[in-house]
Amino acid sequence: MKSGAVFLVLGVVLAGVVLLAGGGKFRRPVTAKVDEAAVAALLEDRTRPWFQNHQVPAPRIMNTPYAPFETMGAFPDPPVKTPVMPVDLAYHLTMGKKSVPAGHPFQGRPAMLFDMRLRSRHLMESITGGGHTMWKELPAALKDGPLKDLDRKTIVILYGEVYPHFEAPHYFRSAGFDAVYCLEGGMNLWKERGFPVESSSSIAEFHRQLESERPIGPAPQAQVEPENIGPVALKNALDLGIKPLIVFVGDEATYTGGHLPGAIRVPQAEVQKRFESEDRDRVIVVYCGCCEGISKGLSGIAVGVLRQMGFTRLFHLEGHLKGWKEQNLPLEFGTAETPAPPRK
Repeated sequence: MKSGAVFLVLGVVLAGVVLLAGGGKFRRPVTAKVDEAAVAALLEDRTRPWFQNHQVPAPRIMNTPYAPFETMGAFPDPPVKTPVMPVDLAYHLTMGKKSVPAGHPFQGRPAMLFDMRLRSRHLMESITGGGHTMWKELPAALKDGPLKDLDRKTIVILYGEVYPHFEAPHYFRSAGFDAVYCLEGGMNLWKERGFPVESSSSIAEFHRQLESERPIGPAPQAQVEPENIGPVALKNALDLGIKPLIVFVGDEATYTGGHLPGAIRVPQAEVQKRFESEDRDRVIVVYCGCCEGISKGLSGIAVGVLRQMGFTRLFHLEGHLKGWKEQNLPLEFGTAETPAPPRK
């Protein structure tokens, strides 16, 4: 999955972690106090999946959930037939005392947390010391990539913001891992409990990774052109404080009747003149509204003009204004065109 959906800026504060401008990583220290007695009770509980060959019964109704690209790590329920690892026990096995009773199914087995989210989200914030492979890349990573030599006895604990895509555990099982779990509550509960997280502070690396990611549609077979950005992805970027230049190339009446927050209006015929003196590395999102999302229309023409002028960080809003409205995302109204935001 690849996407140029969002771009990190200095001073972004995400879940209480500040991403700094230098190299290296910011790490939040442990503030949780693990109840070791409760962990010991979990380990001894013979009704738990680790005493059932790491299996749980299949549900009577099996849903096959697909979701937009931005939510692939935020499913509310764990994948079917995948046991859940209690968050305190996951910490105990990966970072805590790591001891288990003699003869326990976990004895002598390493445990590792794996982030299944987009690489960009992993760079923003992840569990300290955990691994990362996006679910779509797992088959190649396990076959002849960075995970091919991973000890098959490893207790694999997968996480997203909540629970990952349903295919992620399947890939590990197919590669010979028998103990595959999902982290209880995902990263959200991990942070709530005060366990350690880290953030990459390399702005250049974050940009590079974002620009190499590509979105998928609501189902894996959907294909989205590299320069497209979905409404939800754009809204996420704006919420992070990221300020691309959003350009509306439709008519004045449509712009007045509701436009994306911060968008300026540039008639399609004036695009070349308006952007002659603009920095060619400016991040620009282009959209229109007259064709109601049926085709690229004027925005597609504008993107072509800007490409010919040498702009490389261009994005076309998937679904146009109609797609934005269908997601119930906010609009601004009025005739005054918003000035271009500061350059990043």
